Amino acid sequence: IRNINVSGIDLGLQFRNQFAATVQRNGGNLDKAIANFKPDADAAVNKK
Repeated sequence: IRNINVSGIDLGLQFRNQFAATVQRNGGNLDKAIANFKPDADAAVNKK
């Protein structure tokens, strides 16, 4: 599965945006970003 839309929410885009923000918060360090990546399920709902 590459992407899923649920109630008009693009989950693939949501995860990409959250991961990009995590990478940025960790100074571009991918290892730290992966270790600290915790998707926020409420973020997608709040953007609607």
